[in-house]
Amino acid sequence: MNRNNKFKKTPIGLIPEDWDVKKLGEMCLINGDYGINAAAVDYSEDLPTYIRITDIDDDGLFSFIKKVSVDDIKSANFYLDKNDIVFVRTGATTGKAYLYKEKDGKLVFAGFLIRFRVDINKVDDYFLWSYTKSKPYLDWVKTTCTRSGQPGINSTEYSSLLIPLPPLVEQQKIAVILSTWDSAIDKCKAIIEKLKVRNKGLARVLLSESRITQIKGLHGKNTKNNQSVSSVHSDKSVIQTNEKWKRVKLGELCKIKKGEQLNRIGLNSTGQYPVINGGVTPSGYTEKWNTLENTITISEGGNSCGFINLIASKFWSGGHCYTLLQLKECVENKYLFFYLKNNEEKIMKLRVGSGLPNIQLPAIFNLLIILPPLYEQQKIVAILDTAVLELNNYEQKLLILQEQKKGLMQRLLTGKVRVRIN
Repeated sequence: MNRNNKFKKTPIGLIPEDWDVKKLGEMCLINGDYGINAAAVDYSEDLPTYIRITDIDDDGLFSFIKKVSVDDIKSANFYLDKNDIVFVRTGATTGKAYLYKEKDGKLVFAGFLIRFRVDINKVDDYFLWSYTKSKPYLDWVKTTCTRSGQPGINSTEYSSLLIPLPPLVEQQKIAVILSTWDSAIDKCKAIIEKLKVRNKGLARVLLSESRITQIKGLHGKNTKNNQSVSSVHSDKSVIQTNEKWKRVKLGELCKIKKGEQLNRIGLNSTGQYPVINGGVTPSGYTEKWNTLENTITISEGGNSCGFINLIASKFWSGGHCYTLLQLKECVENKYLFFYLKNNEEKIMKLRVGSGLPNIQLPAIFNLLIILPPLYEQQKIVAILDTAVLELNNYEQKLLILQEQKKGLMQRLLTGKVRVRIN
């Protein structure tokens, strides 16, 4: 890369002297088509795949997690094609853009999306799509939505979007650089998803009374002499049922305490202790704490009712939070957390109430926990901790790649750093 410090003033700010500024509509063969207004149906290989707002993920990619189809006689008029970009036109994700990829299959785009077909003789489609993730573009989306008074941008407004354009060869070079990072990000995300599936399956096997014996290191050295084991044969493996494992009520293993409500908490406080009401994230911060670190929490009420967490630092246990304290010597804290987390869906079914759901203390107290001998608990924890650490390492790697790409975009898409084109 080389640098060019000569800039000129434009309606969108300073850009390199040899760059241009064009409206989106001036660079497209199809300019602002609205998608089909049709209901989604269950996915079928005999019907077209539907792409809606919710089918575009945070990275602007098509999500395969919950594919649906569309069954409408007019669907053929709304297939996406090569060089098509669709923009979200309304709602909280207004401005999000998806660049069609043939590997995603044949897609019919929905009514809350607007299509532009890029003229690749004027602009590189990957360069254009990359620009929709840049800070200048996101600032434009925010300003345009604010001006209209509601979260939404129509086709005319998208057509008038001003875009800084390097020479086409330079656009293509920038696209290659950014696509390299995108490829690394995609591979990392794919590994993360596979590890999540693996970890869930591993926990399901290790935290049940029946375990596949091929898992190395699970049984302690005393298994042969001190445990009575019955075997059940299957086609692929031998399943062992450990007769010394026990079923114990959660309330008999620890003290279950409900938290205390704080009258004043700040979401942006300088206090160092998080306030936990059982949810996924802290509801605020405080200078006080009422619970020690490494404590298991169970959400008592609300949308996160039944959510299990292990809080690593001191915290304030709030009014909708159960904490598990004073564990008996026969149970390993981390084992209990993994067991409860693995049974989170089961715990959520203990909810009662038609309005704001909650889980009553007796239901938590009487929850049955499968408890192996302590040394087996410790071996299970060691295996699952290793698996979680591997997942965390890849998630951290993903964050680093995303930050690196964000920095590259900021420099390349503004001309602060120029690529060599010969």
